Formats: sequence, structure tokens, C-alpha cells
Amino acid sequence: MRIKQIIPIGKNIHENFYNDSLYIDFICPNSNEKQSVDILLDFHLLENLVIENSLQKEDIVKNGMAKLTNKHNSYLGLFSIYNNLSANYNLLNCGENNYIVVFGVGEVQTGRNILYISGIWEICE
Repeated sequence: MRIKQIIPIGKNIHENFYNDSLYIDFICPNSNEKQSVDILLDFHLLENLVIENSLQKEDIVKNGMAKLTNKHNSYLGLFSIYNNLSANYNLLNCGENNYIVVFGVGEVQTGRNILYISGIWEICE
């Protein structure tokens, strides 16, 4: 898997959602069509892509997808993003192109849920 380019999105932070889905909108660069995708449907830890040798951890950090977790927060996994949330991903497709959305989701204060989207990148195999 190779990272090609970042796709702009409108909003990075979503707060105080209480259901099991969160739809994000982005414009598919090929067709200029608006896509609405539930990113909480079937997501995985970003470090799984490194374990599977699909992505190199240096590429993840260099492209700004996530940062390496410091040793004090190692229970989060290999990568974290905003507010030390564990880095997750979901794969999307738009026409013939594939995309990866990287995000963190969790409770940052008692009763305050947050989802931070690091970005959407076009990828190729």
C-alpha cells in the first residue's frame, strides 16, 4: 500500500456523539461527487497495517497520519493522535480509487466523547 495524496475534509473534530455511527462527508477527487461514509462501521487499529506490512510506520508519521505513542502511553498501541487517542483507520473506496481515513475516538473527560479525524489519504496497492 502506498500513500498518494491527502484529501481535504471540512471538519476534524466531532464532540459528544452518543451513537455507534458517525458520518463524514468528503468530495471524491475523481468524480467531484460528495461521499457520506460511516467511519465507525468496521474500523481497525492503525498499527495493524504495520503488523501486516501494508504500511511502514515511517510513512505513517511522515504523512501526518499519526504520531508514535510515547512510552508513558504505550497501552494505547503503537500510534496515537489528538489528545492521545488511539489511532484507528477505515478503508473507503470511491469509484476506482481507494482511501484511508485515520481517526481517534474516545472519552477525553468524563462524559465528553470526541472523535478526531487526522485526515483522508488516497492510497494505491
